[in-house]
Amino acid sequence: MKFYLLRNLVAALATLLMVGWGAAAFSQGAPHRRPQAAPHAEPAANNSPRGEAARGEPARSEPRLAKRLPGDVTTEHVLTLSDRTVHFKATAGFIPLFDAESGAEQAEIAYIAYVRSDVDPATRPVTFVFNGGPGAASAYLQLGAVGPWRLPLEQATPSSPPDVVPNTDTWLDFTDLVFVDPVGTGYSRFITTNDSTRRHFWSVDGDAEVLAVMVRKWIEKAGRQLSPKFLLGESYGGFRLPKIAGELQGSQGVGVSGLVLVSPVLDFGWAGDGRHSPMAYVTRLPSMAATALEEKGKFSRDALRENPELTGIDGYVAESGEARWTLETAKDLGLPLPTIQAAFDVRLASQKGDVTFATKLLAAMRNKFGGHQLNKTGE
Repeated sequence: MKFYLLRNLVAALATLLMVGWGAAAFSQGAPHRRPQAAPHAEPAANNSPRGEAARGEPARSEPRLAKRLPGDVTTEHVLTLSDRTVHFKATAGFIPLFDAESGAEQAEIAYIAYVRSDVDPATRPVTFVFNGGPGAASAYLQLGAVGPWRLPLEQATPSSPPDVVPNTDTWLDFTDLVFVDPVGTGYSRFITTNDSTRRHFWSVDGDAEVLAVMVRKWIEKAGRQLSPKFLLGESYGGFRLPKIAGELQGSQGVGVSGLVLVSPVLDFGWAGDGRHSPMAYVTRLPSMAATALEEKGKFSRDALRENPELTGIDGYVAESGEARWTLETAKDLGLPLPTIQAAFDVRLASQKGDVTFATKLLAAMRNKFGGHQLNKTGE
């Protein structure tokens, strides 16, 4: 129920956020060539097919279709939270993509960027945010997780207005944010017509190529070449991030400092109903358990709130047997479980004296969430 409310309310609010842009429908694509940057300049005097198309004027061989998005719009904001105030600029804009050979414009990639106005941009990190689908716009992460405002769903009903509230957990404290909508989502659209181009843009590899070009062009446009650059992706967004990073560091010459994967789809074989692989059930169990704890009001941050330095905790991570049994069963069935094995190895190492702050935190959280044994220093 909450998902469908979020989907409908996010769609309504996205319209409000992009006021003045209009809702021109996207059209189909252009000739299949890797998209490249082309300057907003008049075409060369000769009529070479490799000449660069004027901004807003497609190549002669390409028919003009949907209305173009208007120019970027930037507004200034002050976000007042209970313990701090954040000054930032919000920009609704787009990045044009051009055919590498003809210079014809292929698509316009819409984005919403939030940039702190009181911090040196040369050293300030910038994070590019992608949702999943792969047919989902970035509004879900923007209004449900890391943006400056969030859409509250605690008392939401089907007729609730899309009223946002300041987001105490916004990531603007430590990074600027660029929310990117791939072609066919949000306000992004194709400009030229060609079925092969549309298929390429919506293919796995083409998706990564196009978004890598968009990211590189935004960096150049904003002058953020020196900023540490991160990618954040949810669901299919987590699957596409490594491919985008590879394109950025390969064909685009842009270094990536890190990837943040939120509930990523990394193995589509586990996304089924479990009839062919029991791992679908195994991998969902932690999320189901965390959801149940949150609904019962037991999911909290008390372990860190009460003792931020975890003083007096010796870092011994206790086990109750489920992980050991799971690994033994998986071994008998010939199923590789590298993630569970790695987590179990950390527990075993802590029990043999390999204690770090991470094992202290893990022990404290397991105690709060699941009631597992928590040893104190000297015990």
